Amino acid sequence: MPKYSWEDPYLALTIYATSASSLTALDDEVLHALGKAERMGWEWLAKRETATSAEYGAAMAVPNRTALNHLRHLAELGLVRKRGSARSTYYEVIRP
Repeated sequence: MPKYSWEDPYLALTIYATSASSLTALDDEVLHALGKAERMGWEWLAKRETATSAEYGAAMAVPNRTALNHLRHLAELGLVRKRGSARSTYYEVIRP
């Protein structure tokens, strides 16, 4: 997914050529805070607008508890935002 930002007086559009390039847009501090599996998860999430923990777990081939831990950590780093509650919980991707 592309990233839009306002750089006065222009609207900047960033298009990532590959999913791996989504990692280059992250601050060094955030990048170093991510583990290898979480980096792979961010690459997958960066191609989407939203995802559930079940979708994330299936895509990363990890148990649900691990998926929830990854998503919680990504939320703490400001990369995703938790929406909904209980069974309707999903995670919205925030473009850095």
